Amino acid sequence: MKILFIVKSESIQTARWISQINDQGWEIHLFLSTYESDSILEIKNVTIHRSVFPRVGEIDQLIIFKSGRLQLNRIITFFKKIRDKINPNFRATQLKKIIEKIKPDIIHSLGFQSSGYLTLQAKQIFQGKFPIWIASNWNNDIYQFSSSQTEKFEIKKQVKECDYYSCECKRDFSLAKEIGFEGKILPIFLNSDGFNLKEISSWRKPLSQRDIIMIKGEFDLYDRIMVPFDALNFCMPDIKKYKVVIYSISDHSLIAKEAEKFQKNTGVRVKVLSQDISPQQILKLHGKARISIDLSLNDAMSQSFLEALTMGSFPIQSSATCAHEWIKNGETGIIVPPEDSRAIAKAIKRAIQEDKMIKEAIKLNWQTAQKKLDCQLIKQKTLDFYQMVFKNCSTPKLKINWFKRGQNIVIEMFLIIWIIFFMLASLVKFGIQGFQVLRPTGKISSKIEIIVWQANQWLEQHIWRTF
Repeated sequence: MKILFIVKSESIQTARWISQINDQGWEIHLFLSTYESDSILEIKNVTIHRSVFPRVGEIDQLIIFKSGRLQLNRIITFFKKIRDKINPNFRATQLKKIIEKIKPDIIHSLGFQSSGYLTLQAKQIFQGKFPIWIASNWNNDIYQFSSSQTEKFEIKKQVKECDYYSCECKRDFSLAKEIGFEGKILPIFLNSDGFNLKEISSWRKPLSQRDIIMIKGEFDLYDRIMVPFDALNFCMPDIKKYKVVIYSISDHSLIAKEAEKFQKNTGVRVKVLSQDISPQQILKLHGKARISIDLSLNDAMSQSFLEALTMGSFPIQSSATCAHEWIKNGETGIIVPPEDSRAIAKAIKRAIQEDKMIKEAIKLNWQTAQKKLDCQLIKQKTLDFYQMVFKNCSTPKLKINWFKRGQNIVIEMFLIIWIIFFMLASLVKFGIQGFQVLRPTGKISSKIEIIVWQANQWLEQHIWRTF
């Protein structure tokens, strides 16, 4: 079986998903739908197809001097602009070529936004029968953007063109039907690899030893940053004996500043976790927490919710997620509006005061984890997921448009020639700058110096000002 994944970036979520199937002897390929990913994950038994342009992280490794990195970034940005003007569908064309080359049995786009859009573009310019396409709804793609007419139109085109649709919850299944999906719905289950329950069970502390309140969310705006702190202020003095631990992918400095201010004003201990903290460390913190709060706007089935449920921390969850499908609201967890600090405070107070509710929630949520979140169980479901699709597909017969192929080769050769020219021009420029440092008087005597000086003037007027 050959599977080609289209993903936005080499994220930990992508790595976890693929790690469930990369030991089966299948041929697995991964194509990045954007250039901006700086992460370089080591995913075994996977062929990763990247851009011809190096990424920021790779430039930093290749070039030691900061001035050189800045210059190369300017050149790469300039060429991307030229490329996009000449061929706006360049990335889709690259994907089309990869499909023609490897002839995958299944194409799986992880997410509707950049990955799904790119797959749709590639299908529209593809000659012949397109491989079986699975479109997965990751995070809150279909729920968050279904309210926007523009985004709704783009998503509608995707769900009409894909062969299979995959999602984590019943809510997103219903939304896909509402906007016109007519293909095959795959079984509803997590975009996650689950947990090794035997290993992590020892990390679950008894209720008497749980003295942490965990908070997770996206706090990109100042108003969003203030929501959890306002809620905690409403809970004083009930939370005095607890330590507040906050983790987020948002601007760390802004959160840390507000956390320091809150700690100074209230005396409550606050710790803001660094963004490079390991998943194991986060799990252990949930195992020591009495309450885990998730105020996310962008998740369907939030990873932090699954971690809290598994590790015995009482989940207070954003109403933007699908957590309500897994818990009994007010019994095994509480659903709150993610921007209503008073509602969040009310939920926190109840979770602090009602020991009986917390003990019952710990027991029932662990039973749910055993039924739905064991990593071996999820892995088998994932393998069955692909086997079921593979039974219904056949490798497409490709019809190559040689005129288009020749056109793309000409465009690529043009770009290569320009890259070589700019590299030579850069060498001349840096050489001139070094020469001028050696001759600070600025006097020009030899014919060679005159030619070099004239070349530099031409470069400044016609080339470097375009960056």
